[in-house]
This record gives sequence, C-alpha cells and structure tokens, in this order.
Amino acid sequence: MIGGALTTHTGQWLAVAFIALLVISMALRAMRYTRPRW
Repeated sequence: MIGGALTTHTGQWLAVAFIALLVISMALRAMRYTRPRW
C-alpha cells in the first residue's frame, strides 16, 4: 500500500515539475526570440 501511494505521489510530483520546466523553458525562448520593446 505504501509503495503504491509513493509511486502515485512521486508520479504526480514529477509530472508537475516536468510541466513547470517545460513552461519556463518555452517562456525563456519566447523572451529571447521576441525581444520585447518594453
């Protein structure tokens, strides 16, 4: 039981961390290429 809960918890955490890293990397790329004037 504990093992299953751990895997689900780690899975959710890894998914959230992966999505956050993806969004941050995309934002950094957009900022680099667009070069906002403001």
